[in-house]
Amino acid sequence: MPRAWIRTGCRALVISLCATVGFAQPANDDELHGLVGLSFEELLQIKVTTVSRVEERQTDTPGSVHVFTREMIQRRGYRSLAELLQVVPGFTVFHRDLQYVAGVRGLNANDNAKISLMINGQVLNNIHEPDFLNGPINLDNVERVEVSVGPSSLFQPANTLAATVNVITRDVSGGELMLATGNDLPYSGTLMIGEKWAEDKYLNFSFSLERKDGFDAWTTRANLAGRELTGELEAPSYFGILKGRHENWSGQAVAYRSTWPELNILSGSMDNDGRYTDEMYSAFVENDRPLSDSLTSILRADISYKKTTRENMNGQAENAVEQFLEQVVYTAELGLRYSGFERQVIQVGVQGSYDENLDNYYTWYSGGTGPSPLFNNDTYAVGFYVDDLATVTDWLKLVGGIRVDHNERLEGDRWFPGGRAAVIVEPMGNWVSKLIFNRAVRIPTALEAMNMGWGASVPTSPDWATNNDAAEEPEILETFEFQNIVYWGHVRVGATLYHQELDDFTTWFGPHGNGGDFDGNGLELDIQAPLDERVTIWANATVNDSTLSLFDPDLFGPGSGDNEAHHSYVNQSGRTVGSAGYVVNGGCELRMTDHLVFAPTVRYFTDQVGVDAETSRYVKLNDNVYVDAVLRWERLKTLGDTEMDLTLSGRNILDNRDPIGSPMNGHLYAPRGAEVVLAASIRL
Repeated sequence: MPRAWIRTGCRALVISLCATVGFAQPANDDELHGLVGLSFEELLQIKVTTVSRVEERQTDTPGSVHVFTREMIQRRGYRSLAELLQVVPGFTVFHRDLQYVAGVRGLNANDNAKISLMINGQVLNNIHEPDFLNGPINLDNVERVEVSVGPSSLFQPANTLAATVNVITRDVSGGELMLATGNDLPYSGTLMIGEKWAEDKYLNFSFSLERKDGFDAWTTRANLAGRELTGELEAPSYFGILKGRHENWSGQAVAYRSTWPELNILSGSMDNDGRYTDEMYSAFVENDRPLSDSLTSILRADISYKKTTRENMNGQAENAVEQFLEQVVYTAELGLRYSGFERQVIQVGVQGSYDENLDNYYTWYSGGTGPSPLFNNDTYAVGFYVDDLATVTDWLKLVGGIRVDHNERLEGDRWFPGGRAAVIVEPMGNWVSKLIFNRAVRIPTALEAMNMGWGASVPTSPDWATNNDAAEEPEILETFEFQNIVYWGHVRVGATLYHQELDDFTTWFGPHGNGGDFDGNGLELDIQAPLDERVTIWANATVNDSTLSLFDPDLFGPGSGDNEAHHSYVNQSGRTVGSAGYVVNGGCELRMTDHLVFAPTVRYFTDQVGVDAETSRYVKLNDNVYVDAVLRWERLKTLGDTEMDLTLSGRNILDNRDPIGSPMNGHLYAPRGAEVVLAASIRL
């Protein structure tokens, strides 16, 4: 049967299931809220903290924020940040030649460094090419995920750009054990234990272990074709977090490690046994102390050890390129929050950081060089911010903030301004309209800015790293957004129209450097609509028209230049490789009995830019459809008072393996096929 018929049939099946109303009613209001959405008043009062550091209504944030609650995550079967971000308006997630990479509003890059990962408000991006999409952050221990699409960096040092993902972990009293396995998931396990003595006195610990099998993705790469390595997650890969609070003091410690096959050492040759490891350990403490009824001081400090390695563990050394990056980062912040003026919150602060760069080197055996340093100089950075949230009237809110940053990674005594401004109007009780401006500055990483091993002016640089010198300018992204959110009863409809401009886009241009300017426009739509107390439908859509203008015209075209044969950046129209022009996601949640929930999802994208390595031509990938489905049994009684949830989830159940584009890459790849996972959660 042609796949188009199957896709059409599945679309009709999903629509018919979502329209079904003959199911048993849920057992109580708590179950209902997690499934069909909240009341109008409760929807308006959903609070977030990612954008402004203080609690504010999601509808009032000076940015585009999407909230995924624990119930949504469980009932839709999201097991990784990659799966969750695939359905966020403005996001695309595809596999590059090393790891999964998220694109934001048409802005694709070599890695995820342009997105800030936060764990309970602490920024935890790794030193270079961070990998946090494929695990082992498996969302078992997550209370909610707040995703800010677009710049949202006023309260962060100049290290974020396109989006912020804030993972907020759960507080539990007692214990919970979560186990999962599947056809591509040998095992996944999370243990959570905690105690809560009072609202401001608690302690929680969770630890996750996970391993995933890979899949055969690259038919056009001789060394990888037929081998199931892409997307693999090896042991030991783990994510552990200890967090707590005692009155005005709070803190957390995080341990994170993921490792997978290195697919680029000699193009994944079987003569080499390369491994990529992404590793971080951090400790964070914060004190927010009221100095008076209207003045609060904020003191933050953390230390993080970060390491990424690309090593040829046991294979032959010939032609192998290895990379070892290691760093300790110390950060501190002193801030004040003042609410003494009527209906205003003013925040000011200073942030400082010190990077202690340890052993950072590469080896290039083919060139006859042993370990050679990449960057070893320690650097410091400092930034200042001031922000004002003013509720002028019941229907008008004004937001204005500015920050300036200096970082020794870039030469000269230069300060770079960022900021935000917003006019938020509530002309009617069920309608919020926002006009928003955000300006974010991202300083290049140490490898991008201070590379003394690669570059056109480095005599000993390998021939594949001589196109230009290291990055000399920060990336600056400015976004103008016009957003409207309307509520009708339980139904929420949002629309965001945006224009964006980015100067000095930083990517791999042999070596990492400032490669071009990026700009464009787009529209994002989303809706959540309960049909009745048993059925909710949700959908979102994205249209994006953005282009990257390269500084170096010699890099234009598939595999341009002998030194960049495996990279492709933009097509003839300037659109970044891997980006999709149109994305639509939709699904529903249906309560079939008091304890049984069914949640199908359809994911669709078209007009994606790709490069066919066999013909060395740009191609356009159209009409890709993926269907997921989750069947979840909730609150099943076991021994004594112990409760258990069982989740059976399937992803890409149509087994759609049609080739798709890979971000900033000169190849197409076949995505992972059908997956089935059985997960159990036991509350002790």
